[in-house]
Amino acid sequence: MSDNTETKISSNNGDNKRVSTVGRMAAGLVVALLTIASTVVTTAPEAEAALVSQSFADWTFDWEIHQTRNDGLSLNNVTYDGVKIFERISLPTMTVYYDNNACGPYADRIGGYNYSEFHGEQFTYEGKQWLSIGLTDTVGQYVITQMFYLSDDGEIDAHIFSRGLQCSVNHIHLPHWRMDFDIAGAGNDQIRRKTSTGMQSLTSEFDRNATDAVDHGWEVHDTVTGDYVTVDFDDGSFNAGGTIIPETNYVENRVYGRQYNSNELAWVGGHSAAPYPDIFTLRYNNNQTLTNPVMWYTGYMPHAGSEGAATWHSTGVRMKVHNSNTGGNPGTIGNRVTDASGAGAPGIAIDLFSEGRASYLQSTTTNANGNYSFSAPAGCYVATFVAPSGNTFAGGGQYLNRDVCIASGQTDNTVDAQLAAVGGAASIGDRVSDESGVGVGGVAIDLFTANPDQSRNQYLQSTSSNSSGTYSFDVPSAGCYVVTFIGSGGTTFVGSNAQWFNRHVCVSNGQTVNTVDATVQGGGGGNATIGNRVTDGGGGASGVSVDLFTMNADGSRGSYLRSTSTNSNGNYSFGVSPGCYTVTFIAPSGRLFSATGNSWHNVSVCLTSGQTDNTVDSALS
Repeated sequence: MSDNTETKISSNNGDNKRVSTVGRMAAGLVVALLTIASTVVTTAPEAEAALVSQSFADWTFDWEIHQTRNDGLSLNNVTYDGVKIFERISLPTMTVYYDNNACGPYADRIGGYNYSEFHGEQFTYEGKQWLSIGLTDTVGQYVITQMFYLSDDGEIDAHIFSRGLQCSVNHIHLPHWRMDFDIAGAGNDQIRRKTSTGMQSLTSEFDRNATDAVDHGWEVHDTVTGDYVTVDFDDGSFNAGGTIIPETNYVENRVYGRQYNSNELAWVGGHSAAPYPDIFTLRYNNNQTLTNPVMWYTGYMPHAGSEGAATWHSTGVRMKVHNSNTGGNPGTIGNRVTDASGAGAPGIAIDLFSEGRASYLQSTTTNANGNYSFSAPAGCYVATFVAPSGNTFAGGGQYLNRDVCIASGQTDNTVDAQLAAVGGAASIGDRVSDESGVGVGGVAIDLFTANPDQSRNQYLQSTSSNSSGTYSFDVPSAGCYVVTFIGSGGTTFVGSNAQWFNRHVCVSNGQTVNTVDATVQGGGGGNATIGNRVTDGGGGASGVSVDLFTMNADGSRGSYLRSTSTNSNGNYSFGVSPGCYTVTFIAPSGRLFSATGNSWHNVSVCLTSGQTDNTVDSALS
């Protein structure tokens, strides 16, 4: 430990207690207990009866040694960089269990009126400033030191140290920390654990092993502001060897979620004996919904009788604040994931890690357009893209890591990825027909990528049905698509009763799907034909508009169906289903038809199945 300096921590009675005590030493940010007896205050201070305000770097808090709760030194109203973090964090008890019940069991509670020593100092370690604050108490034959370490970059480490033997028999100490989070104020907090598929919110009271979170990935998250605190329980790496024997059996640690209750601030019921089904069960689990969650952590600290009474043991829990103020304004990391065709790929998982993938931070998935983003403080990160099963990214591999560094407030929208084409192209197609089954040519058909809800996403390409009504699309890779059929004016489709008809389809690698069809309502391509010619002075009149309508029972025009124009020879035709129709010829501007003397000419015609009527003509005057 370098650059140790003494500081003064004020008490509520106005006295100053000079302290220089428990520090950090060795490599890798480890905690050690430094010869407590020779460095702490040797006379017991008066019991603290009220909250004492304290500030350090960007931290503010009130500390307290409560006269009757006996929950050690608690920190209250804790804020970091202006954001509320804890309502209260304390150590309600440390239970002790000897092999074969040779002694105890015990519920060791510290603080109150009779604690023996108070600790606090500021020091520098690996370029960061730290504040330590805590107390030492003696319970029976045990000497117990409880400490909080706060860093200037938003870390808080709650630690317990113990030595002594009530009986020279193997036993375990189970320290119980109670952490009442109020991130960014009361309400909206959720306890989350990392799973293999992302972060899971735990919404009702629970008892879990600490190892139920992948990679120690526990956090408490404010769902409104996005501020969160990572909670990383001790796995034995926080401490130095020698006089300190750290906990190493992380699998024995426990995590509990409890709904806040003012009656549950202090420990009740003594040790975990008869009222408790086993030594790892915490009381108060009523299966309540966690609207105001309190996290409890039970550590695991074994002590062999052969180690003697002078050997210190330790364990702890480390937390790190991540809020919108930390490191200046948050920056943004993001861009887009596309498939092999360049279309946005929805639902792709992306994990964000600290530099070198040292620790997991958060996860997200791409939206319907393939876009994603992370909000993060200034720093360097690794974004890990995870391809769906059976897929890879361009360049190979189901996982793609992208390194990125952002400054305060910076947005980096260059962190993208593209899925590789897998197994060759697939094919989508079939036929457009009318209700009689006859193919309808010339129907426009568009292809889009599909959103997860089966709606259209990005436009890809277009085609038209041929004279037999058939069509097809080649698609570059497996995936889900939307095929949109677009009728000409007045044409409607069975299944939509509209001028367009959407069909959703998913294809695998190399697959051909020839079942994506559409049916035109009423007269469509038909198995009957209406047509002939429009003339002008005996020659064909090109470009004359011709409309097709159904015919009402009284012979008048019914519903509009569609339009065409005469070709260069004056000819036109409609493919229709059997039935009665009205054909309306529309003269060019300034011209009239000889049959009516008007600019329009209506001709009614009825056809049977397979009939062709090539007598429906007109002539311009």
